Amino acid sequence: MASHQRSVPLTLVVLFATLCHIASPYRILYNKLYVIRNSWPNDLVLDATNQSQITIQPFSGLKTQLWKFEAGTEPGLFYIVNEYQGKVLDYNRPNSRALRVADRDNSKDQQWIISFTGKITNARTKKNVDIWRRDYSPGTKVGLWSGTGYRIQKFALDESS
Repeated sequence: MASHQRSVPLTLVVLFATLCHIASPYRILYNKLYVIRNSWPNDLVLDATNQSQITIQPFSGLKTQLWKFEAGTEPGLFYIVNEYQGKVLDYNRPNSRALRVADRDNSKDQQWIISFTGKITNARTKKNVDIWRRDYSPGTKVGLWSGTGYRIQKFALDESS
C-alpha cells in the first residue's frame, strides 16, 4: 500500500501567516524595506541608532528602524541590513549576547533564519532575537537567548511604505 503525504499549499501558509500578523519566510521580498516590530505590549521596533547596540524604540520612521533582507550563503538564511547604516545585524561577541550592526563578513553570526511563528534565529548559535529581561521600555537592549516561546522573542515584519 502506497504511503501518501499531504502537503499544505503555499498560499494557505502565507494566508495563515498574514491573518496571524506573524513573519513568514514566504512573504519576505528582497530589497523591500521592513520594520521589525514586537507588538506586545506597546509596538516597539528594532532600532540601530547606536551601531554597537540594537535597542527597541517607538516607531519614528527614521532609517535606523528600517531593514531589508538579502539572501544568505545558504537557502533559508538571510542577512538583515539596516537601511541607515548599510550594515548587517550581527552577533559576534563571545562574552555577550548583545546584537549590533557591523560590516558584512559572510559569517553565520550575521545570518538569520526567519520563522513564520515570528522567531528570528541566529544561524550560528541557534538562539533567538530577544528583548532583554522582558523590559518593554524604549531603549532596552536586544540580544540573543535560548528559545522560550515568550512574546519577547516574537516579531512581525511590517513592510515600510
